[in-house]
Amino acid sequence: MNIIKGIREKAELNAAITMANSLRAILSKKRLCVLAVPGGSSVTSIFDHLIAQDLPWDRIHLFLVDERLVSLKHKDSNSHVLKPFSQVMNEENIHLFTYKMKKKDKGLTDYRSALKKLGGRVDFALLSSGPDGHVASLFPQHPSVYSNAAYFFLVDDAPKPPKKRMSMSPLLLMQATAGMVVFFGESKRTAYERFQDKYKSVRDCPAKIVLRMKEHYVVTDL
Repeated sequence: MNIIKGIREKAELNAAITMANSLRAILSKKRLCVLAVPGGSSVTSIFDHLIAQDLPWDRIHLFLVDERLVSLKHKDSNSHVLKPFSQVMNEENIHLFTYKMKKKDKGLTDYRSALKKLGGRVDFALLSSGPDGHVASLFPQHPSVYSNAAYFFLVDDAPKPPKKRMSMSPLLLMQATAGMVVFFGESKRTAYERFQDKYKSVRDCPAKIVLRMKEHYVVTDL
């Protein structure tokens, strides 16, 4: 496990450089790769540094690790954090989750199909821990973290508002080639301590899912 520490600005830059190097290594072995990212303010500066890296962006496809069941224009949509990537990526490479309120699956099948067309797996997953240790929409000791879905699934009762979400499944994330989890800010100290506790499982601290990935990194300013 590689741990990147330091003041936040330095940690964010090092995180972006580490991600870029990992993506280059992945693309040296395959034509296209899938980068999965979260929403939230903890990762926006990492995104700014990442898009400044010299990467073959036409060969990278972007997916969200989770999304709220709201329209893309809604202020709560995670899609807003992806806007910086439009500077370097083609629109068709940025895969947003389109919430379809009238459909039983709310648009899940379409999102799964988009990923399956690209090989059906994640190459690099960037995760950001919440204060309770949750990542994506996988919450500690909650039905979400016990999901056995192969790709994405719906969450109807998330402990954190909004309650209705879609998320990458534990299995999909565990199968990622590489991953990084971020703990930024004093509010994440308890989560980071749980993450370091060898007696805590993924179900106690979902952020530990990154440790199941073949290549993994931890970034913190704590």
